[in-house]
Amino acid sequence: KSGIRKNDFVFCHSDISLFGIPKCNISKQGVSSLFLRSFFKVLGSGGTLIIPTFTYSFPNKKIYDPTRSKNICGFLSSCLQKHRLGRMYLDPNLSCVVFGKLKKYFTTEVSSNAYDENSLFSKFYKLNGKICNFNLDAGSTFLHFLERKLSVKYRFDKVFFGKIKLNNTYKKISSTLFVKPKKQKKQTSFKKFTYYVTKTNVYKKVSLGRGYVGVISSKNCQIALQKKIKKNQYFLFN
Repeated sequence: KSGIRKNDFVFCHSDISLFGIPKCNISKQGVSSLFLRSFFKVLGSGGTLIIPTFTYSFPNKKIYDPTRSKNICGFLSSCLQKHRLGRMYLDPNLSCVVFGKLKKYFTTEVSSNAYDENSLFSKFYKLNGKICNFNLDAGSTFLHFLERKLSVKYRFDKVFFGKIKLNNTYKKISSTLFVKPKKQKKQTSFKKFTYYVTKTNVYKKVSLGRGYVGVISSKNCQIALQKKIKKNQYFLFN
């Protein structure tokens, strides 16, 4: 009902606790497996699902260890991060676990810039992937990729340095994020973006349990954000 179709490429931010407790005897791990199975009942063998497992390790001056670094993206993300069918995109700040047909395509090469033309987000955009959020607004980290693509004035590329641990060895690397200056006190917000894409019917929202599922395509995200930022550079600010 939300608009996800067979063979789609999906990126999912989530807070599944707001759905409520399923009316069946199921473990916490079972809940995450239930969502994964449900996605692929629709996506089929030709579909791909990307779940963020972000750590922002380097800005926090921590070593990035894919097996131990704290995932800040919630319960579903944490449960699926080590799933045997997933494959990790090992960005030290914006890691993801990818399932499905194109998991190797999305994870084999990790760009040193999280939002450049070689990044996971760029690949997702070129395939017109769909953002499918659970109990969150229409915004997502993907919008930061679009902000960079649209050359907004309030963000800039900043290089962070750190170590990544792989196979019990440590490697020094750099990783670039598109950030706001520290002196910029205003906070960005996706509320106005969500209101606009809902009003223009390019964002579809359907109820599930006590919560909802919301879907918008990456190209529609780009069209909407470009239109609004052209009129007001600070559209995404409170």
